[in-house]
Amino acid sequence: MERFAQVSPRLKARIAGFFWLIVFVAGSLALYLRGGAGFRLANIIAPICYAVAALLIYDLLKPVNKNISLLAVIVGLMGCAVSLLGLTRFIDVRDLVFLGSIAFWSAPSFSGRPSCRGFWVC
Repeated sequence: MERFAQVSPRLKARIAGFFWLIVFVAGSLALYLRGGAGFRLANIIAPICYAVAALLIYDLLKPVNKNISLLAVIVGLMGCAVSLLGLTRFIDVRDLVFLGSIAFWSAPSFSGRPSCRGFWVC
């Protein structure tokens, strides 16, 4: 671990960027494949690479503000745990966003679905 602490911040940022690229590619493959062994493999690789990238970003941003970077890595790792444990099918995005009252989400729409008044999360 001491040896990793001596690595330059630029190299750490490049390694984190590489892991972000893997997350993007694995996530895109998971959306394209939609089932099978490749889908499961991509859904395992993406959160693991995201966790590595989040930890590297924490290490990079720790000198700037340790508390904020710690909060960011905790939230990121919780998202990885949710993804790896397969809990995403039980959690709806609208349950995680606190933008107003229940009436905001249940406004009538022409499609028969609840309207989000232009928000992309629906």
